[in-house]
Amino acid sequence: MKTTTRLSIVLFSLLLLLLSAVGVAAQNGSQASQRAFALSSTPRAPTRPPAAAPDIIGGEDAPPDAWPWMTALVFSDAANDFEAQFCGGSLIAPNWVLTAAHCVEELLSPSEVQVIVGAYDLTNAPPRINVKRFIIHQDYNPSTVDSDIALLELEKPSNQPLAPVIGPDNSTLAAPGVMATVIGWGTTNAVKPVFPTILQQVSVPIVSNETCNESQSYDGAVTPNMLCAGYAEGGKDSCQGDSGGPLMVPNGDSWVQAGIVSWGYECAAPNLYGVYTRVSNFKAWIETRTGPLDAPTPTPTSTPTASPTPTATVTSTPTPTLTPTSTSTPTSTPTSAPSHRLYLSLMWHD
Repeated sequence: MKTTTRLSIVLFSLLLLLLSAVGVAAQNGSQASQRAFALSSTPRAPTRPPAAAPDIIGGEDAPPDAWPWMTALVFSDAANDFEAQFCGGSLIAPNWVLTAAHCVEELLSPSEVQVIVGAYDLTNAPPRINVKRFIIHQDYNPSTVDSDIALLELEKPSNQPLAPVIGPDNSTLAAPGVMATVIGWGTTNAVKPVFPTILQQVSVPIVSNETCNESQSYDGAVTPNMLCAGYAEGGKDSCQGDSGGPLMVPNGDSWVQAGIVSWGYECAAPNLYGVYTRVSNFKAWIETRTGPLDAPTPTPTSTPTASPTPTATVTSTPTPTLTPTSTSTPTSTPTSAPSHRLYLSLMWHD
């Protein structure tokens, strides 16, 4: 009887081990077949949040070759570019990519990340370039998300056109009311994540820091090193997965980068604008690392046309794909941590 009982126990234990192994294999297979990114449900504003990332809400497919400096940051140990992409960036010098500090703050080594410069369709992307080093701004504060800016030095130069960077001498190009365009591969649905393979763009008006800091918005959390963009009624915004990507403003017939996708509460919600790193405050810091940024400006010909002259009010948007939702009664500002617009990869960083 004891022998029979022990044999039964052994057989039962072996069965449990077999079922456990099958379950683990099935789970791994499922993770490998999808873009296993988690979106933070925490509102986007100050104290240390779980890593999260933005996508474009209320936008449209960008025209091919419209943003040749657009860069995808990808995990180097993931072979599939679509699954590996976790942040955006912009090529500002042949060997340098500009992105958000929160995109790279948890990386242990530059070898963990690669970049795809000139990316458009992540299922048919150009070759990757290795990263030699990354530099996070010395004043970056993860709790307040202030000085959310970083540079990636590439192991070899790219010959793609460069994104011109706004400086303090022409900061009026990003004055309140100016229509800006933000681009990225972030989620296109704020409720149920839907990640596009094609680069998205959406046009949103610059909003003053005073408006962005009102009690129904961010209640003082927006610092002078940040700028806001979006509609009071919501409907158009960057979102999880767009972190690190550029916010571009018109400069005559060309474009300059005025912002870096950084953080915000929710996505495309009324009075909760997208918050961006104010690039003009950091041009001197950038040039001490990259050297002078005086590359010629390529002219986009098929992107949304925006007026470079600051206006007091904005009555329409160049992107026709989504009509802004009607204005709703403002709710009190959440007091929990700000959510980065960055993907947290459960697949590659357990």
